[in-house]
Formats: sequence, structure tokens, C-alpha cells
Amino acid sequence: MLIERAQTPDAMNAKLDYYEFVNAQTENVIEHFSLPAEITEENKNDALEKKRTEVAIKNRLYVGLIYWKKCSLSK
Repeated sequence: MLIERAQTPDAMNAKLDYYEFVNAQTENVIEHFSLPAEITEENKNDALEKKRTEVAIKNRLYVGLIYWKKCSLSK
């Protein structure tokens, strides 16, 4: 079942930082991820580490092989 999230004007205009999760062995981008730009650096790092772990488990990779980098979409 597909659940659609209502888009409010504030949510649509929120500034986001975009990240790519990359396999360090192949340099292939595995997944993209976005976070609100206004969250604290500590919360941002926590969210990125959590997502990195999820990406590793989903792709059956050692978590140490995955790193993230900020995409050029972020300003």
C-alpha cells in the first residue's frame, strides 16, 4: 500500500543538504540521502552514521567500506 505524505508549503521550501553514500572500494555511489540544513552538526553526524549502517546492512557490505560526502546539490 502506498502512503502519500502531505506536502506543506514549509516542507516544500525547506533547505536540504544532500549526501551520497559511496563504496570506497569501487567508488560507486550506493545511495542518496537528504537532511534538513538547519539541524545541528551533532544531529547531522548521528543521522549520517545511522544511515551509513543501514546502507551497509542493506548492501551486505562492511560498514568501514562506506563513506558519505556532501553532494553538489547542496548549497
